[in-house]
Amino acid sequence: TLYKNFSINNEVEFTVEANPETLTKNKIKVLKKMGVNRLSIGLQAYDDKLLKVLGRIHDVKRFEKAYFEARETGFENINVDIIFGIPGQNPDILKEDIRTAFENGATQISTYPFIDFTFASNSYKPLPEKYKKKMLGEINRFAALNGYVRTSVWTFSRPRTIKYSSITRENF
Repeated sequence: TLYKNFSINNEVEFTVEANPETLTKNKIKVLKKMGVNRLSIGLQAYDDKLLKVLGRIHDVKRFEKAYFEARETGFENINVDIIFGIPGQNPDILKEDIRTAFENGATQISTYPFIDFTFASNSYKPLPEKYKKKMLGEINRFAALNGYVRTSVWTFSRPRTIKYSSITRENF
């Protein structure tokens, strides 16, 4: 449908957001064949206990399987979403998650504060704003010390990575 209705060429960044639980090798191959050149995979945390707090349906092993299958299929540009301010998470756990994602080859990390949506079925409430701001400061310092570039409010990339974030787009 996209190719029928839009002029898409190989120079266009074509990104798809993916849930690790439903991102199969077959889907990855189809996305690559259709011209998708960047994946954004919603890890959220490298800790199964924290994933349960968030009510996620995947575990860390499932994320890693999807992530490495995407790499093997030829995806060079992969964003990994990580949530901060999760009850039970501290700055050291968060920094280790970011370090691990970059060491595994992520080109960008999009971090988001834990937000309680009224329709969400979890019993955990967000941490105070002051604590979340402190954690964002920790992320920013950690990124700067490790050579990562802050490209938006919550996004950190390897140098010379094409920006991927709706809030850095001119039309937003």
